[in-house]
Amino acid sequence: GEAYRLGNEAYEHDEAAKKEIEEVNRTLYAGTDDILNAIREKGIETSRQRIAELCRMLGTKFDLEIFESEAGPVGSALVQAHIADGIFEKSDGAVIFRGETYGLHTRVFLSSQGLPTYEAKDLGNFALKQKRYPEWNHSIVITGSEQREYFKVIIQAIRVIFPEAAEKILEHIST
Repeated sequence: GEAYRLGNEAYEHDEAAKKEIEEVNRTLYAGTDDILNAIREKGIETSRQRIAELCRMLGTKFDLEIFESEAGPVGSALVQAHIADGIFEKSDGAVIFRGETYGLHTRVFLSSQGLPTYEAKDLGNFALKQKRYPEWNHSIVITGSEQREYFKVIIQAIRVIFPEAAEKILEHIST
Protein backbone atom coordinates (compact mmCIF):
# COMPACT_ATOMS: atom_id res chain seq x y z
CA GLY A 1 0.00 0.00 0.00
CA GLU A 2 2.76 2.41 0.88
CA ALA A 3 4.62 1.63 -2.35
CA TYR A 4 1.43 2.32 -4.32
CA ARG A 5 0.96 5.65 -2.53
CA LEU A 6 4.57 6.67 -3.15
CA GLY A 7 4.38 5.66 -6.81
CA ASN A 8 1.18 7.62 -7.28
CA GLU A 9 2.71 10.66 -5.61
CA ALA A 10 5.80 10.45 -7.84
CA TYR A 11 3.60 10.03 -10.92
CA GLU A 12 1.57 13.12 -10.03
CA HIS A 13 4.47 15.41 -9.05
CA ASP A 14 7.65 14.28 -10.86
CA GLU A 15 7.67 14.39 -14.67
CA ALA A 16 10.75 12.12 -14.97
CA ALA A 17 9.17 9.56 -12.64
CA LYS A 18 5.91 9.79 -14.58
CA LYS A 19 7.68 8.93 -17.85
CA GLU A 20 9.54 6.04 -16.19
CA ILE A 21 6.33 4.69 -14.62
CA GLU A 22 4.52 4.89 -17.96
CA GLU A 23 7.35 2.98 -19.67
CA VAL A 24 7.35 0.28 -16.99
CA ASN A 25 3.57 0.06 -17.28
CA ARG A 26 3.72 -0.37 -21.09
CA THR A 27 6.40 -3.04 -20.67
CA LEU A 28 4.34 -4.89 -18.07
CA TYR A 29 1.28 -4.87 -20.30
CA ALA A 30 3.37 -6.14 -23.20
CA GLY A 31 4.85 -8.88 -20.99
CA THR A 32 8.23 -8.56 -22.70
CA ASP A 33 10.60 -8.14 -19.74
CA ASP A 34 11.40 -11.30 -17.75
CA ILE A 35 12.61 -9.39 -14.68
CA LEU A 36 9.52 -7.17 -14.51
CA ASN A 37 7.29 -10.17 -15.17
CA ALA A 38 8.91 -12.03 -12.24
CA ILE A 39 8.44 -9.02 -9.93
CA ARG A 40 4.81 -8.73 -11.04
CA GLU A 41 4.20 -12.43 -10.39
CA LYS A 42 5.76 -12.14 -6.92
CA GLY A 43 3.50 -9.18 -6.17
CA ILE A 44 0.45 -11.12 -7.30
CA GLU A 45 1.48 -14.13 -5.22
CA THR A 46 2.00 -11.95 -2.13
CA SER A 47 -1.37 -10.23 -2.60
CA ARG A 48 -3.21 -13.50 -3.13
CA GLN A 49 -1.65 -15.00 0.00
CA ARG A 50 -2.76 -11.98 2.06
CA ILE A 51 -6.26 -12.08 0.61
CA ALA A 52 -6.50 -15.82 1.34
CA GLU A 53 -5.39 -15.15 4.93
CA LEU A 54 -8.02 -12.42 5.36
CA CYS A 55 -10.72 -14.64 3.87
CA ARG A 56 -9.83 -17.44 6.30
CA MET A 57 -10.05 -14.96 9.19
CA LEU A 58 -13.45 -13.76 7.95
CA GLY A 59 -14.72 -17.26 7.17
CA THR A 60 -15.46 -16.44 3.54
CA LYS A 61 -14.36 -17.50 0.09
CA PHE A 62 -14.65 -16.43 -3.52
CA ASP A 63 -16.63 -18.46 -6.04
CA LEU A 64 -14.71 -16.87 -8.89
CA GLU A 65 -11.54 -14.81 -9.22
CA ILE A 66 -11.07 -12.48 -12.18
CA PHE A 67 -7.71 -10.78 -12.45
CA GLU A 68 -7.02 -7.36 -13.93
CA SER A 69 -4.81 -9.09 -16.50
CA GLU A 70 -7.92 -10.98 -17.71
CA ALA A 71 -10.38 -8.10 -17.46
CA GLY A 72 -8.15 -5.45 -19.04
CA PRO A 73 -8.06 -6.85 -22.60
CA VAL A 74 -11.80 -7.56 -22.52
CA GLY A 75 -12.56 -4.04 -21.31
CA SER A 76 -10.18 -2.51 -23.86
CA ALA A 77 -11.91 -4.39 -26.67
CA LEU A 78 -15.35 -3.25 -25.44
CA VAL A 79 -14.25 0.37 -25.32
CA GLN A 80 -12.65 0.19 -28.78
CA ALA A 81 -15.76 -1.50 -30.18
CA HIS A 82 -17.97 1.34 -28.96
CA ILE A 83 -16.05 4.36 -30.20
CA ALA A 84 -17.74 4.27 -33.61
CA ASP A 85 -21.23 4.26 -32.06
CA GLY A 86 -20.39 7.24 -29.84
CA ILE A 87 -20.56 5.56 -26.45
CA PHE A 88 -16.87 6.35 -26.03
CA GLU A 89 -14.89 9.10 -27.70
CA LYS A 90 -11.29 10.00 -28.27
CA SER A 91 -10.03 12.99 -26.33
CA ASP A 92 -6.42 14.20 -26.17
CA GLY A 93 -5.19 10.74 -27.20
CA ALA A 94 -7.23 8.97 -24.52
CA VAL A 95 -10.68 7.35 -24.81
CA ILE A 96 -13.38 8.69 -22.51
CA PHE A 97 -16.97 8.09 -21.47
CA ARG A 98 -18.81 11.41 -21.31
CA GLY A 99 -20.67 10.98 -18.05
CA GLU A 100 -22.11 14.50 -18.25
CA THR A 101 -24.56 13.14 -20.81
CA TYR A 102 -26.09 11.21 -17.90
CA GLY A 103 -25.66 13.81 -15.15
CA LEU A 104 -22.36 12.28 -14.03
CA HIS A 105 -18.71 13.11 -14.73
CA THR A 106 -16.39 12.10 -17.56
CA ARG A 107 -13.93 9.26 -17.01
CA VAL A 108 -10.95 7.99 -18.99
CA PHE A 109 -11.31 4.33 -20.00
CA LEU A 110 -8.18 4.01 -22.16
CA SER A 111 -5.13 6.10 -21.38
CA SER A 112 -3.34 8.18 -24.01
CA GLN A 113 -0.90 5.24 -24.20
CA GLY A 114 -3.82 3.01 -25.21
CA LEU A 115 -3.77 1.11 -21.92
CA PRO A 116 -6.92 0.18 -20.01
CA THR A 117 -7.64 2.18 -16.88
CA TYR A 118 -9.51 0.77 -13.88
CA GLU A 119 -12.67 1.87 -15.66
CA ALA A 120 -12.02 -0.36 -18.68
CA LYS A 121 -10.97 -3.20 -16.39
CA ASP A 122 -14.25 -2.88 -14.49
CA LEU A 123 -16.15 -3.13 -17.80
CA GLY A 124 -14.13 -6.23 -18.65
CA ASN A 125 -14.77 -7.65 -15.20
CA PHE A 126 -18.51 -7.16 -15.67
CA ALA A 127 -18.43 -8.81 -19.11
CA LEU A 128 -16.52 -11.82 -17.79
CA LYS A 129 -18.89 -12.24 -14.82
CA GLN A 130 -21.90 -11.92 -17.09
CA LYS A 131 -20.48 -14.60 -19.38
CA ARG A 132 -19.87 -16.91 -16.42
CA TYR A 133 -23.25 -16.20 -14.78
CA PRO A 134 -25.65 -15.30 -17.64
CA GLU A 135 -28.75 -15.75 -15.48
CA TRP A 136 -27.72 -13.18 -12.86
CA ASN A 137 -30.30 -10.66 -11.73
CA HIS A 138 -28.57 -8.69 -8.97
CA SER A 139 -24.95 -7.55 -8.91
CA ILE A 140 -23.48 -5.88 -5.84
CA VAL A 141 -20.09 -4.18 -5.61
CA ILE A 142 -18.92 -3.08 -2.15
CA THR A 143 -16.16 -0.49 -1.80
CA GLY A 144 -15.14 2.46 0.30
CA SER A 145 -17.23 5.62 0.06
CA GLU A 146 -14.56 7.39 -1.99
CA GLN A 147 -15.58 5.16 -4.93
CA ARG A 148 -19.24 6.26 -4.94
CA GLU A 149 -19.09 8.66 -7.91
CA TYR A 150 -16.71 6.39 -9.82
CA PHE A 151 -19.18 3.50 -9.69
CA LYS A 152 -22.08 5.68 -10.78
CA VAL A 153 -20.17 6.22 -14.03
CA ILE A 154 -19.18 2.56 -14.35
CA ILE A 155 -22.74 1.36 -13.82
CA GLN A 156 -24.03 3.86 -16.39
CA ALA A 157 -21.43 2.74 -18.94
CA ILE A 158 -22.41 -0.90 -18.30
CA ARG A 159 -26.08 -0.09 -18.82
CA VAL A 160 -25.32 1.63 -22.13
CA ILE A 161 -23.02 -1.11 -23.45
CA PHE A 162 -25.10 -4.01 -22.15
CA PRO A 163 -28.76 -3.12 -22.70
CA GLU A 164 -29.80 -6.44 -21.16
CA ALA A 165 -28.47 -5.11 -17.83
CA ALA A 166 -31.20 -2.45 -17.82
CA GLU A 167 -33.70 -4.97 -16.45
CA LYS A 168 -31.34 -6.13 -13.71
CA ILE A 169 -30.14 -4.64 -10.46
CA LEU A 170 -26.62 -3.20 -10.50
CA GLU A 171 -25.83 -1.93 -7.03
CA HIS A 172 -22.83 -0.22 -5.53
CA ILE A 173 -22.67 -0.15 -1.76
CA SER A 174 -20.12 2.19 -0.23
CA THR A 175 -18.94 1.83 3.32
